[in-house]
Amino acid sequence: YRQPKLSLNTISDFYFRRFKRILPTYLIVINVVLIFVILLGSPYDFPYIVREIMPSAFFYSNWPKTHVLSYFDKDSKYAIFLHTWSLSCELQFYLIFPLFFALMAALNQWLKFAFIFLVIIYSFITQTITTESDGKHMIFTG
Repeated sequence: YRQPKLSLNTISDFYFRRFKRILPTYLIVINVVLIFVILLGSPYDFPYIVREIMPSAFFYSNWPKTHVLSYFDKDSKYAIFLHTWSLSCELQFYLIFPLFFALMAALNQWLKFAFIFLVIIYSFITQTITTESDGKHMIFTG
């Protein structure tokens, strides 16, 4: 099997096929859940469900509760779209990493090293700090 040469056409074809495969089913699921919530849910639950649908519909469901909610938290009662975080990550990856690679191609060797070093330091700092429920930060000690 011979890979086609990388060009704007092959890249756009990849994105088109990926979105064509994912988006229709994804949007149908979100709309069906919304219809069921409207028909069967409590009016008091509706604002919570809409707050869950919006990040999922716009593919940023991995951001709002990154450090607050997990699958097993008691607060995940209304998080009916908690599972969509992985698709959000995938689509963000497809949009962000081409820009990252273009930036890296434009930088010289020392700037590449500095950039990667800063990303590693930032990642380390964000992984060692967690947000408590009152908004204060705490460093893990063990």
